[in-house]
Amino acid sequence: MLQKLIEQQEFENLEIAKEIMNEFEDYEPVVAIINTNENDEPSRRYINSKCKWLSEYNIKPVVHFVYNDVQLVMKIQELNRDNRVIAIIVQDPFGVDITIPKQEVFDLVDNDKDVDKLRSNFYFDKDYNNLPITSCGLYKIINKLEKNKKVLFLGNGITTNRRLYLKMFDEGKFDCRIINSKTPKESVDELINWSDIIVASSGVPEILECEGKIILSPSIIKTDDGIRSDLNELCYNKNLTHKKIGGIGKLTISELIKRVWEMYKYR
Repeated sequence: MLQKLIEQQEFENLEIAKEIMNEFEDYEPVVAIINTNENDEPSRRYINSKCKWLSEYNIKPVVHFVYNDVQLVMKIQELNRDNRVIAIIVQDPFGVDITIPKQEVFDLVDNDKDVDKLRSNFYFDKDYNNLPITSCGLYKIINKLEKNKKVLFLGNGITTNRRLYLKMFDEGKFDCRIINSKTPKESVDELINWSDIIVASSGVPEILECEGKIILSPSIIKTDDGIRSDLNELCYNKNLTHKKIGGIGKLTISELIKRVWEMYKYR
């Protein structure tokens, strides 16, 4: 059922994008992607995937490499002034030579070019469409599941869980809890047993289903045993039945494509 919901949402997002794209068939919106972490394989792989999908929907991705704080600030300012650029993405995680706090970096992007809605002014926005891209996809899927479920957020990252948790907690449709690396092991185990749905932090897509639980994890790692989720070990060992790679990526990419075309249409 979960995979079917994801594919349905992907279809809805792309249909909206196609409708706008056909309306402006002679135009090619430009999306600037800033990579501060050139040697990080997952970041590079994720950017390549974004570029591939954006190009298929007549969006021109342009990747900019920067290597220090000064270059990063100057590049964002330059792209803010460039009228050809519809959207700006600063790829997370940042490189080791970037010392500016993440939120300060995201706040440098102009409000009308912040496709991922990571600026501070979106933090308490009530519109779910102004959640970060991955959070928005997860929000739509979770809200199509049975209400009154207990949702546990593993991790408090700015690009995914933190904003999604605040939104869902505020709405009160689900009983929500959030934990981070400082949460005691005993509490983590207790909360995992308590939960019906677990949302693990962000990264490359993966979905896992547990017996009696659903785990949404956009993050994977490779081990000697193959590909598995980069989840808390306690969670990973909870009676896993099967896993499917590539689910949440469909939500993220399709939401990105939809947002870029909407930004172009309504700019």
